[in-house]
Amino acid sequence: MAPLRVHVRRFQNRYVAECRVPLVTVTGASPEEAIERARLKAMEAFDAFSAGAYPSTLIARIEDGARSAITMHAMDRPFSLRGAGRELGSYYFDSLGNDEPYGW
Repeated sequence: MAPLRVHVRRFQNRYVAECRVPLVTVTGASPEEAIERARLKAMEAFDAFSAGAYPSTLIARIEDGARSAITMHAMDRPFSLRGAGRELGSYYFDSLGNDEPYGW
């Protein structure tokens, strides 16, 4: 199964997370919260329509003005930026050249 792809962008004082397959749109106070809510809603949709078959990987693109980041995370664990890039199977890179998240 293809990875779950989530696009997060700032909208006023919140973050909006969207994915196309399954079609999910949620908000959160931080990119991390928005991605976790999107992951949970996507899992609910997969449960409802795909008999519980989930992608193994979540790929998120976070955009916040001049800064953007790509992170990859295991779908079966709660999403967190704290371990991104350091935990086995995770990845993080942002447009400022950082390999670990800060300041989101």
